Amino acid sequence: MNTKSDPVIILGAGLAGSLMGCFLAQNGYKVEIYERNDDMRRVDMSAGRSINLALSTRGITAIEQVGMKEEILKISIPMTGRMIHSKDGKTNFQQYR
Repeated sequence: MNTKSDPVIILGAGLAGSLMGCFLAQNGYKVEIYERNDDMRRVDMSAGRSINLALSTRGITAIEQVGMKEEILKISIPMTGRMIHSKDGKTNFQQYR
């Protein structure tokens, strides 16, 4: 059984692993997060470095619970709709209500 003095090991520094690390650390646990991939900000990548994420109400609630909502929303761009791409090459913008 893990005690708060033992480190909790999280494998994967993606969205879920990072958020879980925040929750555990705020509750007094020592957290170690390991990621097998290199830091994409510091290595050359042939595919580029753009990561587009959609943040839902559930995600906003989670980041609010760890006290990061305002900081995250400062660097966010509102998503007002989605673009549908047909097989024939036409596009159709569907606005969110």
